[in-house]
Amino acid sequence: GTPLSTNNITKASGGATITGITSGSTSFGTLTETVGAANKLAYTTAPAATNTAGSAMTSVVVQVQDQFGNKVSTNNVAITVALDTGSFASGTTTVNTGAGGSATFNNLVINSVGSYNLTATATGLTQTPAGPFTIVPAAASTIQLLQDAPSTVLAGMTFSPPVTVQVADAFGNTISNKTVTLNLLGGGTLNGTLSQPTAGSGVATFSGLSVNQAGTNKTLVASVTSPSLSVTGGIFTVNAGPAAALGYTIAPAATTTAGVTMATVVVQVQDQLGNNIASNGVSITVTLNTGAFTSGTTTVNTAPDGSATFSDLLFDTDGRYTL
Repeated sequence: GTPLSTNNITKASGGATITGITSGSTSFGTLTETVGAANKLAYTTAPAATNTAGSAMTSVVVQVQDQFGNKVSTNNVAITVALDTGSFASGTTTVNTGAGGSATFNNLVINSVGSYNLTATATGLTQTPAGPFTIVPAAASTIQLLQDAPSTVLAGMTFSPPVTVQVADAFGNTISNKTVTLNLLGGGTLNGTLSQPTAGSGVATFSGLSVNQAGTNKTLVASVTSPSLSVTGGIFTVNAGPAAALGYTIAPAATTTAGVTMATVVVQVQDQLGNNIASNGVSITVTLNTGAFTSGTTTVNTAPDGSATFSDLLFDTDGRYTL
């Protein structure tokens, strides 16, 4: 069996007494166990539990053994390793044993992530038990917008469908739990949760995104760190929402002289987020919180851009007013 041993043959205690023979110590000769015939293959260095896609696996060493697992020193036995599924991207899969009866596989490469079993075979020998291991993705190498922002969206309205970003390594293996961050180019504020981790599919999903400022030539930029990668999406337009409010684009001057025409005041039709809306012919009226204007036009229709300009307002009585 194993381990191999060497020992003297002696008389056991008990039994007949023999003159000149001491039980347990007088040697009748030496018995030496030797390695049996080559019978099977075994790993002396099994596959590492985890290996990286596209990189050489840690070395695997296969040994010729007898039936009890003793190493058999047998040279030039061709040993071949194979996977239970898929194939190696590169590497030497058949290696001849050295004088010690072992074969070392040190350049095996697999590009696809997954769980695998490695077995070794040689003619006339029982193959190794399956050696389980896992291939994990390499470092992030590509980032892409699977679903970009809509080509046109209203200010404050949620993007539909949600923006999605995928991260993968150089071999197309998707990478999970990688934080993706979104930024907006072209002005305005991108609202929503702007950093999301990728799921098991390597995809980060951004729901609830919106932009507050109307305008053209806006784009999204998705990025990751370690390593630093980014992708810029297509150009999209944010249109103002429905008319909802009036705002001053030129507010009343802080100080006005009695009897002198006030500085021009401009009132603008806007959406709920303060984006200007082109809305022609809307009748806008200005009033004071107390008293009245001495003269001036207090009702003006908007121009095509949605603004109404009040340029001739005048009152004679000093005081503090709100328009």
